[in-house]
Amino acid sequence: MPQRIHRVIRLIFVLIIVSVLSTILVWSLYLDRSISYFEEELLVDGTNSSSGAMIIDETLDDETPQRLINRSVVVSDEEIVGEKNVEKKKQQVLKKFHSTKQTFDACRGIHWNEITVTLPRHSTGVNNDRRKKKIVRRKRQRDLQRRMHDIALHVKLYAPLMELEDSSNRTVVIIPNALQLSLDRNYEDKNQPDGAGSKSRDILIGSNETRKFGITMATHMGVGKYARFRVLVQRWNGPISVAVIMHCLKELEEFHVFVSQNIELLHHVTFHYYIEFAPELRTAYPQNILRNLALEHVQTDYFLVNDVDIFPSPLSTHDLLRDTIASHMDVQQKIHNDTFFAIPMFDLHEMIEEEALTFNHPSFPETKRDAKRMNATGIISQHLGMRHPKGHRAINYTKWFATGSNDSDEMSSRVSYPIKHENKFEPYVVGSKSMKHKGGHIPPYYPYYRGFGFDKYSWYAELEFAGFKVEVLRDFFMFHVNHESSYGDKPARKKLFATNKICARGFMEDIVKKYGPQDNALWDDWVENVYDV
Repeated sequence: MPQRIHRVIRLIFVLIIVSVLSTILVWSLYLDRSISYFEEELLVDGTNSSSGAMIIDETLDDETPQRLINRSVVVSDEEIVGEKNVEKKKQQVLKKFHSTKQTFDACRGIHWNEITVTLPRHSTGVNNDRRKKKIVRRKRQRDLQRRMHDIALHVKLYAPLMELEDSSNRTVVIIPNALQLSLDRNYEDKNQPDGAGSKSRDILIGSNETRKFGITMATHMGVGKYARFRVLVQRWNGPISVAVIMHCLKELEEFHVFVSQNIELLHHVTFHYYIEFAPELRTAYPQNILRNLALEHVQTDYFLVNDVDIFPSPLSTHDLLRDTIASHMDVQQKIHNDTFFAIPMFDLHEMIEEEALTFNHPSFPETKRDAKRMNATGIISQHLGMRHPKGHRAINYTKWFATGSNDSDEMSSRVSYPIKHENKFEPYVVGSKSMKHKGGHIPPYYPYYRGFGFDKYSWYAELEFAGFKVEVLRDFFMFHVNHESSYGDKPARKKLFATNKICARGFMEDIVKKYGPQDNALWDDWVENVYDV
């Protein structure tokens, strides 16, 4: 009896050993195949996969960060990678897309750590095959949600650091071309309301003529300007490059909800993200940084610089402006050489609630005839004509009202007239990214101004110092719908202006470095205004 028990025990022990060995063999084969898969599918840069190292595909064009993360963690033969190691490897994958630059804002004493995230190009283009319309819409939504998820991964990587930083050291995350809703799109626009782009066609791709003369609006906005941006998109009805500033993860989430809910309306738009967690700078809006970000990533030759709450007229301004450039060789020659084309600007004094704003609101001036009538009755007037007359006075509104009319079916041979620069002139202009003058290119906006004061007119002063010219377009205009100041009350604006006045000294030093010592009336005005001479 004891012998039988011993035999049974030995048999059970042998079975256990065989079972364990079989399991080890199976897992060994599985790991072998897994490692072979990664070696075949990914480009291994001299890395031994059995060491537990991370394997990353160096060809990132068709991969999202999340897919790379899912594919990049290889379990070691010696130990199971812990949760912290997995998180570390995820971060290493994400940082594959990042570059870092340090800058110093001498006006405010802030050291900036700029993290630029360059994501693979993506497309949410639309297929107009009606039979596949629902499938395409679902695919666009999936692609968009995946892209937004990837963006959130990158921002969350730095969020803990950004939340703990002091006011003298700040990190900002910059994501150019974050959402490219205007890519790979060859369409006849059927999503715009009647009168807002029914003739739009091939805005970014399509005919050679359209690509040649397409115009991108370069603008900027903060989270919450949604109603005005929707109106702007519909009135312009062309490609838009817009830089968006966000101050926390909640704003990022809210903005993604807005885009998801308006994806069909925003099909011309490319969004660039500028994300800084700096509560002390909430009212110190970095408009020139955002303008440069939007302008740098314009994908057409021609551009229009604009602010998000400035609306163009007449409707479908892009198409009419494109046709004007395409049909006038003198405009093409000037704009590629040394001339910007300014668009007159008005204030609509009526206060319209955000929820009541529509692209074709009955209070809006739609034609030059409307503008002339409404200006005569005081409904509209020169932009900031009382508070800041030099800002747009050089347009010469009397001359503009007296020339032509966009109500006419005929185009006269002269669609613009030259003007002289005046200090503090800050119009909205059309230019070309290929324009040069005296061997130089278009300078960027001076990036250190934030909030109220100096930001726009310093750029136009630099254009004047560089030798560029300005002419005024006859048949187009823009208007601003009244709203409360974004810069707070008068004391807050005075504080912002005082800081920017310090920044202006750095701007003047840059002018001398770029263009040499200046001896002219414009420079004398700057010396007087900045140094209180």
